[in-house]
Order: sequence, then structure tokens, then C-alpha cells
Amino acid sequence: MRQSSKKPDLFRRPRPLYVTCDSGLEHVLAAELEALGGQRVMPGHRGVGLFADRATMWRANVECRTANRVLVPVGEFPARDRQTLYEGVSKVDWPRWFDVDRTIAVDASSHKSTMDHTAFMAQVIKDAICDGFRDHVGRRPSVDRSNPDIRINARVDRNHCILSLDSSGARLHRRGYRMES
Repeated sequence: MRQSSKKPDLFRRPRPLYVTCDSGLEHVLAAELEALGGQRVMPGHRGVGLFADRATMWRANVECRTANRVLVPVGEFPARDRQTLYEGVSKVDWPRWFDVDRTIAVDASSHKSTMDHTAFMAQVIKDAICDGFRDHVGRRPSVDRSNPDIRINARVDRNHCILSLDSSGARLHRRGYRMES
């Protein structure tokens, strides 16, 4: 999530984050995030919500032993079908978050929702993002599924979508400094 110098600092004050982990490690991760300076730390299902500044976000990526991903939510909306998913994604001001020259990849998941084909959901989300960039800046970002600059995470749970930017890149346990899970 590199940021252009012309863009406003979206971390000028602590903002919501969601840090994912394996089931059963939520309270361990919550303690790690509190020790790093996270505010309003709230264990949830397979993760922990908190408010954090940019430095705490990066420290969570590097120092948390139990975290899988550090997500920065950018949009939330009902998503019961293709149309409502597309419209919700289209309302996010994507150029505010990253430049059109960045490559993207979308990871979608579904839980107890009418939409359950995650590859289709990822395609709809990618189309909405790219169409939005084309409408605002005249160009579309490219897709790079193996090594994107920007990873976008979409979680649709009970027909409610939360869109996030993944600040971690690959899952943290795959990084070289973690040799064992």
C-alpha cells in the first residue's frame, strides 16, 4: 500500500484495522496488538479488530507472531447479488487509496451468503474497481494475481461485504523469518 505524495495521509489519526489469525489464537493476538500500541482492541472470530496508526500497522505486520494478515477496511455495504456488490465497490474512492499504475489482485470469501462463487465475486469486484478508475482518471489498473502491488480482500458474510486493503502482502507465516507455523 504505497502512497503517492499528492494523496492525503489516511493515517493522520488511528483508523480501524482487522488482523486475522487462526481460530483459537484471537486472545493471544489481541495481547500482542495491545503491546504494540493498538487501541480499542476487540477479539473477534478468527481475528482482532483495533484502531491503530500507520506505525502500529507496520509493527503488527513485522512483530506479531500469531497474525496472518493485517487488513485496512475501506468500504462496507450490503451485497446480496452481483448488482449490489458492484454498486457497493463502485462507491469506494479507489484513487484515494492507490494510484492507477499499481497492479491489483482481489481475494474474495463468502460465508452464509446468497453469493458463494468467490471467483465470480472477485471478478465483479475487480471490474468495479477498474471501471471506477477508468471513469475518474481515464485508465485502469492492471491485474497481477501472483505478485500485485495492492491486494484487495473482500469478505461477504450473511450478504454483508467488508472491503479491505491487505497491508501484509503474502500471508505472514509464509515470510522467511517464520520458519515454523
